[in-house]
Amino acid sequence: MTRGNSNLLCMEIAGDTVAAALFAPAAPQPRPLAAAVVARDGRPLSQCLAELRRRLGQAPVERCLVALGAERFSFRTVSLPFAEPRKIAMVLPMELAEQVPQAIDELLIDFTLAGAADPGVTVLAALLPRLLLAELHEALAEVGWRPSSITVAGFDLARSLLSRGERDFLLLDGEAGRFTLILAHEGRVAGIRPLFAGAALAAGAEAELTDEIRRTVLASPLADPAFSGMSLLHNGHCPLAAAVPWHLRPCPAAAAPGEISGELGEARLRRLFAMAARPPREGQRLEFCRGEFAPRPSLWRGGGRRGWAVLAMALVALVAAGLFGYDYFRLVAQRDDLQRRLAATFAETAPPGSRMVDPVRQLQVMIRELETAGARGGASGQAAVVDVLAEISLRIPAQLEVRVARFAADGEMYLLKGSTGDYNTVEAVRAALERSPLFSAVSIAAATREERGPRVGFEMKLFPAR
Repeated sequence: MTRGNSNLLCMEIAGDTVAAALFAPAAPQPRPLAAAVVARDGRPLSQCLAELRRRLGQAPVERCLVALGAERFSFRTVSLPFAEPRKIAMVLPMELAEQVPQAIDELLIDFTLAGAADPGVTVLAALLPRLLLAELHEALAEVGWRPSSITVAGFDLARSLLSRGERDFLLLDGEAGRFTLILAHEGRVAGIRPLFAGAALAAGAEAELTDEIRRTVLASPLADPAFSGMSLLHNGHCPLAAAVPWHLRPCPAAAAPGEISGELGEARLRRLFAMAARPPREGQRLEFCRGEFAPRPSLWRGGGRRGWAVLAMALVALVAAGLFGYDYFRLVAQRDDLQRRLAATFAETAPPGSRMVDPVRQLQVMIRELETAGARGGASGQAAVVDVLAEISLRIPAQLEVRVARFAADGEMYLLKGSTGDYNTVEAVRAALERSPLFSAVSIAAATREERGPRVGFEMKLFPAR
């Protein structure tokens, strides 16, 4: 049905006329606003639509539903051994290619399930020339209308009868000497056939129309003895005599309320009102506004739930981008901080004359050199340099404020230079290192107070154990 507060235009192009009704959203059913009928009289469709728009007024139209007369379609009934809609859509062109008088690629095909088969389903297929559909879209575009649905005239009326509880019936839909017969069986539309066309019924045409209905029923693959006694509902004038094998009844579907039925006629208005009252997501309907002919409105034109969904997606994307940006800049700051710390460590560890290019690479080279030197020392029974450094780190108590500035090693001794807070701490460090099994003796070579500041600089000689 309609969405939001937008108007809905329902149009029927059948025979030599173009009719339309404009509906406004209202509960519980759409409210008709205006209606108009334009005769073709051999004129191009675009001219008729332009006149129709002038007569309907300048009210904005959000959605446009179009129904084409059944005489513009070809209908075929096919039995298939499966019921999946995707498989049916793939197989139908191959099944119908030999049954139509033109190339199957020139036709647009849609289908509805007509009944169950054993196994599979029976499908009612409708075929419409692509060229006709392209001309229709072009003519509608000239007057600023974009169709959101294109279907068969009378099909929505039959579906509305099924929704009212009617399960098996024949619907004779007539307008100006043109009739369409729709068969419904077990709650599904089982067949559609245009029967008669003419400005007026000639003498004896009633019997001919009766025979056409009978032949159509008997030719249906769903032909059943129940067809002979079912109801025949007529929308509009019914020229059939009372002595027919069906129970004649007027169409029970209600026409649109209001005062606009005079120009359209009750039968046509009933069809247009059934289109306007169609549920928006109703399945199993013949629909030709799809594929290359599908409407492509902007994301916000539909409004409602779709607009809120787009807004929610945009907010989610915005939050995700913000979180990604926050993580990125946080990682960049951590990287810069690590680089500064590496540079400071390299400046403290490397000799004064070293030039820093890549501190990480240079520290790795220095570590490998220490490991190599330690391996050479270990071969002669002396502890590796790396082990000596680890021992010094473990032996010096953590609570002592000691800063090691330089460590040197040769074959005879190790030289340790650093600074601490006072002379007592220097002695405590010496005593702690002397207890290590790696050193035979530890002596203080020098301990002097620094010229600037209260700290005491020291040098220690560590003699390796033999």
